[in-house]
Amino acid sequence: MTQPMQTQGTVVNHRFESEVLRGNPLGDPHVRDLFVYLPPGYEGSTERYPVVYCLTGFTGRGKMLLNDNAFGPNLAERMDGLLASGKIRPMIAVMPNCFTYYGGSQYINSTATGRYEDYLIEEIVPEVDAAFRTVAEREARSVMGKSSGGYGALMMGMRHADTFGSVCSTSGDAYFDYCYPNDFAATFRALKGDPDGFMKRLWAEEKKPKDFHAAMNTIGMAACYSPNGASFDLPFDLETGRNAAGCLGTVAETRPGAACGKVCGKSEEFRITLSGCGDTGRV
Repeated sequence: MTQPMQTQGTVVNHRFESEVLRGNPLGDPHVRDLFVYLPPGYEGSTERYPVVYCLTGFTGRGKMLLNDNAFGPNLAERMDGLLASGKIRPMIAVMPNCFTYYGGSQYINSTATGRYEDYLIEEIVPEVDAAFRTVAEREARSVMGKSSGGYGALMMGMRHADTFGSVCSTSGDAYFDYCYPNDFAATFRALKGDPDGFMKRLWAEEKKPKDFHAAMNTIGMAACYSPNGASFDLPFDLETGRNAAGCLGTVAETRPGAACGKVCGKSEEFRITLSGCGDTGRV
């Protein structure tokens, strides 16, 4: 009897214990969910598959990509549809969790949050290649994301072109002096001179304070881009609100332009797609 062709992929939760994140500065979990989409027919075959790493935006975790939505497909449903239509070839999709107490890690290393770039490159990629039937080559490995995930994808591609052969950055954070300062005034009002107190209230109260996202975003970016030991430097004075010129992104290598300048002409060639606000470009 002919078995019907499987048309839906499978999502598995591959819990992973990280040594890189163990003892991180914020005390965030080092054992994390790692959701993985396996294409239709994976279980019954011996085929190996290319892999795409899917990075969420700020305050997101990998599981968020699987949320139910009445107005559109989640990632697994979208993969099923694209595969059924023949628009993409069968592949594995990996949804890592790089969330932190401050809302996110930007997928880079920081003394204030932890070594999330190392977590992905040194632990998650090798673990996925070992646990699943992947094509363990850079040409068969992609990284994508939007917003903060787009920034992470862009940085991963530029810094680790030996690991990823293609990159898609959708509305990725890039021009820091343009995309973040609009939140500074609201952040100044919300913090009331006490960033630690604000974060404690944020986590303690189910109803979030006014301007919480602007404040959390500013704190999160400062912790990633302007760490100062286990703490961080905010882009304005807590007493006066006066901007501290050049503060956000004091670690130059966190700025995509600076990172590109260091790697252009030195790394392996890779494909990159940049999109945002309806415009798409390929490099």
